[in-house]
Amino acid sequence: MTDPESLNVLASLLQKVPGVASARVFRNSGTSVITARVRCLDIGAADVLAYCGMAANTRVSICEIKSRLGCEDDLSVGLPCDIQFSDEDNELPSECQRFGFFVVKTLYSRGLVDDIMLDSLEQSWNVHFRRTLG
Repeated sequence: MTDPESLNVLASLLQKVPGVASARVFRNSGTSVITARVRCLDIGAADVLAYCGMAANTRVSICEIKSRLGCEDDLSVGLPCDIQFSDEDNELPSECQRFGFFVVKTLYSRGLVDDIMLDSLEQSWNVHFRRTLG
């Protein structure tokens, strides 16, 4: 089961993706499902989400532009993309964390996160990132 801190970390990582206007990650009440609602301002951001979803074997859905979730304010802009993760298993990394792994990998390759972030996530998510030399 994914811990609340991992949900916060994933939301902050998603907000670092160029072209993302907003990102909210939350557990659906009464279920074992986690939803990430991301608002993309351009196709590049949606492309990153699609890549990460495919790599982590999760589903990314493009929603109607006017759709709103309770976690969003009425002024939310951009194309809404929903990513849903099953969170029934106790294995690490969880499905949500696997998706986050690919988000971090993409951000790292673009110089948007540092080695300190990778070190932290390796410990908490039980993953290993390949580092680039010099």
